[in-house]
Amino acid sequence: MELWEKADRYDRAVAAEVTFVSMIARRRLIDRRRKLDREPASEPFDERAASLSEDAHRALEASAEVQNVLEVIRTLNVEQQEVINMASWLGMSHGAIAEQTGIPLGTVKSHLTRGFQRIREALGEPGLAGKATS
Repeated sequence: MELWEKADRYDRAVAAEVTFVSMIARRRLIDRRRKLDREPASEPFDERAASLSEDAHRALEASAEVQNVLEVIRTLNVEQQEVINMASWLGMSHGAIAEQTGIPLGTVKSHLTRGFQRIREALGEPGLAGKATS
């Protein structure tokens, strides 16, 4: 179609027909290549990788150590439980936790430090109990 549309631009004095056709084809190929470079790669989603990550997540939840940690967290006071859950499971910063809960920032940090100390002690890591966490 493009050859037909641009036929009026062909001039025998400038180039042969083969040259005219090859130049149009070349430009068309360059345009296609540029278009492909602009589009994000569309690789098929690997469902096996998704199932592996789900299986790995289930295995982590089912592990004895995680169950022990969850049991220790249940023994903490409600504010400590909330702060530890927000920091550990939701990945919230100390400032965001303070803002959302209305607890002063220093108290949030204290709850985290004391809560993590209790967890370490319960897991049999008393040497780490004195170290602060971020």
